[in-house]
Amino acid sequence: MNKNKVGLYVGVNSLGGVLIDRKKVISMAKFDLDSLEDESRAENLSEDIKWEALINKTLREISADSKNVYLSLADRDFIFRFLEMPLMKRKEVESSLTYEIEKYIPFKLNELRWDYNYISFSKEKKINISFVGIKEDIYQNIQDLFTRLGLTTLTCEPSSVSLARCLKTIKKFSKLKNYAILDLTKTEGYLTFFYYDLPVFNRYFIIPRKEDALDAEELVKPVHLSFEYFKREFKFYQLDKLIVVTDSANEELIGLLKEDVQTDVDVCYPGEFMGTGGCVENIKALGAGDMEQSVYKFRPNLRKTTEQLDRVKKEIPFNKVLIAVLLGVGFLVYGALYVTTAVKVTAEKSLAYVQEQAIIVPSEIKGFSWEEIGADVSKNINQTKFYEKAKGKRKQFNLMLQKLIKTRVESILPSGVWFESINLRSNNDKRSGSMKGLAFMNDEFKEREIIDQFVYALKQDPVIKDIFSKVELSFTGRKKEKEFMITTFSLELFSIE
Repeated sequence: MNKNKVGLYVGVNSLGGVLIDRKKVISMAKFDLDSLEDESRAENLSEDIKWEALINKTLREISADSKNVYLSLADRDFIFRFLEMPLMKRKEVESSLTYEIEKYIPFKLNELRWDYNYISFSKEKKINISFVGIKEDIYQNIQDLFTRLGLTTLTCEPSSVSLARCLKTIKKFSKLKNYAILDLTKTEGYLTFFYYDLPVFNRYFIIPRKEDALDAEELVKPVHLSFEYFKREFKFYQLDKLIVVTDSANEELIGLLKEDVQTDVDVCYPGEFMGTGGCVENIKALGAGDMEQSVYKFRPNLRKTTEQLDRVKKEIPFNKVLIAVLLGVGFLVYGALYVTTAVKVTAEKSLAYVQEQAIIVPSEIKGFSWEEIGADVSKNINQTKFYEKAKGKRKQFNLMLQKLIKTRVESILPSGVWFESINLRSNNDKRSGSMKGLAFMNDEFKEREIIDQFVYALKQDPVIKDIFSKVELSFTGRKKEKEFMITTFSLELFSIE
């Protein structure tokens, strides 16, 4: 029986594969989507056909005869969320997580495939949860791609998790808990922060190039912005090390990073994982293929919300004897309380009747019962309170919208950014909202930078801080609008009373 395992990494524009026997890499390959450019131009091939051809080419190169693959996907397609909850048991976590996490994502939870892991802190009586999810349509597109090729994906996970799994096999990193990984390929880069070995924040960016080489100064800019954002949002976090995983040495980049992030920086090359040769894509493929043998504790099993809840129900035992005993005790306690309470109620009713007869009722309300009078008074009081609150909230929302009007001098909306929709909601004392918008600067880095600056301005503005105590960038992406590429974004706003 063939025990060899196939690990694949599907990136934005590249694909890496490895064939593994236990923990030893037998063969490896890496190809760029551009390598099919001549064929695709001549035959007018679709994107899916090109990926199918690239996967087949990679599997032939590594001599893989297995139809099962362990899959690592580009982090760009995933949602990463960090959540803090009170200390509770695992079954309780699973039961309540679905309700909590919906507050922090820009769409419904049943549109995702997801999984999570957490760390318990007994002294602080809390747990910290790391949540990862991928939209169902993206997941199904990937599955359909492999199904057409006659392949089965045994696992599917973010590449940052695959990479962390490989790093933990290196002795100098095995004991690290709080670290960040900056991994760089020819065209894409990811910065992922890990807290107690679990991913809590991830940022994707395109690799800037100058004269066909990596532009170190431009690359440090989005890294700097990500560090600044992370420090503001995760103030409790103490970073131990930044690990740069790259195919080739770049002394200028490492020097700039050490100066900018003000923390210990270490560099890893593919040879440290696979002996000789290889690239970052191969390391991620290796991490996916090595999942079952690794001591790294996070092994995402992406499932629908209904599947997650069904698993929780199956794991909660139904003890009929215990329930019967509890019901019996409950009835006994109820009976005793009922007798005691009945005596007290009778005495209170007698006293209330005497007091009621002594009250002089004005002629205007003599025709009404006490219940009708009380209900009418309560209704008027509640209406007054409602109108007062509504007036105050409307005034607050108006002030906020004025801050976002682009023609006003004091507007905090930067040039190059505009909104598709703004939704503000108020329910009792809680307020929430969402914003969807677009940014166009004819430069992806500048667009992402100006979005980060806008989010920071929202958080610092006193008018908006008075309404929403939390502003979170929940999504960024790229799309083509006519002949231009623009950056899209979504914001979530909350009031935490």
